Amino acid sequence: MDKNKVTFEKKFLDRLIPIRFRINYWFLKKFGLEGFRVIHIIGGIIITVIIYEFIL
Repeated sequence: MDKNKVTFEKKFLDRLIPIRFRINYWFLKKFGLEGFRVIHIIGGIIITVIIYEFIL
């Protein structure tokens, strides 16, 4: 099974990925799927409170 390792070379379009996707990928690698979900839920709550308190 060790000989079936697949690698790929980054193409030009792969380097043009916006920074948001790179940050999301980093969070996903660091915290896993559940941690990624919790971080985004907490972020959504914070943004909602900020909009509700200061803008509306």
